[in-house]
Amino acid sequence: MNLTVLGTIPTPAVAVLSTWDPFLAEHETLLRALQSYARRRGLTPVAVMLDPAPPLLIQGASKWAVFHDAETRLRLLDHAGVDAVAFVHFDPDDLQVAAAAFFDVLTPGCQLAEFWLRHGQSIGSGSGGNLLSAWIQGRTRGFHVRSLPVEPKGRDKAALARQYLREGRVRAAAAVIGRAPTLARPASGLGRTAWASGRYHAIDARASTSSNSDTLELTLQPSDDGTAVFAWPNVDARALRILAGPHDLAS
Repeated sequence: MNLTVLGTIPTPAVAVLSTWDPFLAEHETLLRALQSYARRRGLTPVAVMLDPAPPLLIQGASKWAVFHDAETRLRLLDHAGVDAVAFVHFDPDDLQVAAAAFFDVLTPGCQLAEFWLRHGQSIGSGSGGNLLSAWIQGRTRGFHVRSLPVEPKGRDKAALARQYLREGRVRAAAAVIGRAPTLARPASGLGRTAWASGRYHAIDARASTSSNSDTLELTLQPSDDGTAVFAWPNVDARALRILAGPHDLAS
């Protein structure tokens, strides 16, 4: 587990933790509230972003459909008004860490005044990552831990969108979230995802509008490990916004 701070944190921070995938309207509302709260108190609003999502490491790449690539999430967080993003990179060994180890990584680069945990959220596995453990860490380290109210819709929407991607129903997934999913260009040129195999239509994620002439075709091939693999098309694009999937194109 390691930390990269994107942006500046000139004063003690009020921070909230998530993977931010997919990035929901509820997330934007939460971050606007965080920003307003921080400004009134002279604090710096910070979004803590875990990547990859712990459920992906727990369930495996074939079971967890990433909706927004990391760069897209960072851009959306910036637009939502936070002053900085504390990007925490996870690996499988970090799944066993407790709250103490997490804050050992976070606090040197992000001086906390408050840390917000969403309802039902934990840090690490077992009792060492629960709300009480986080609260004890806050008391020990000099910051307040706040538990946020229940989010009745957000997690259900995210789960439904992931299911749609596993079925190749990109348009339905985009309708649930309010924005299209994205795939990032893999460093090797060969990507892997839990989406359905088949044909997809996409455009450069940097494009503000699309036309038929801009549309690219991407083919996801089934793999033995249950994922779908794809070769990056010959275009200068850091990410592709996916417009339609095999279910959409078939119908």
